[in-house]
Amino acid sequence: MKEIRIAIIGTGMISDRHMTVINNLKKRGQNLTVVAACDIVKEKVEAFGRKYGLPEDRLYTDFREMLKRDDIDEVEVCVHNNLHTSVATAVMAAGYPCYSEKPMAASYADAKILYDAQKKYGQKLAVQISSIYNPQTRIAKKMIAEGKLGDVY
Repeated sequence: MKEIRIAIIGTGMISDRHMTVINNLKKRGQNLTVVAACDIVKEKVEAFGRKYGLPEDRLYTDFREMLKRDDIDEVEVCVHNNLHTSVATAVMAAGYPCYSEKPMAASYADAKILYDAQKKYGQKLAVQISSIYNPQTRIAKKMIAEGKLGDVY
């Protein structure tokens, strides 16, 4: 099985969840390796590197520099919601498939920019929406269907 080499942009709380999923997939036989990580806060990316065994030469504070690496197969965008559009577009423009956190974007216009970018650059764009299967989401859906939350629009 071909190795999939992953770069992560944003090493805050949600990136830990990504690492948990990556490590669980590795235990199930998937050939995944995180080859680089980036965060604008140097101390955060350094702590991430220590926690997950990434050497200093694989840690960045400028994602554009990280995207110059030649050993990346896909990039996971774990930055603040309002940055999804600009960062994910830059990832695809650099020639990489992009897996972005939810929400896709802060507005319809930004989501349209992402949609158009994946076509323009010929890259895959996946948006993490696994929470639609969480118990909380299912309960909320049931409450809406039963009219318990008023007129949801």
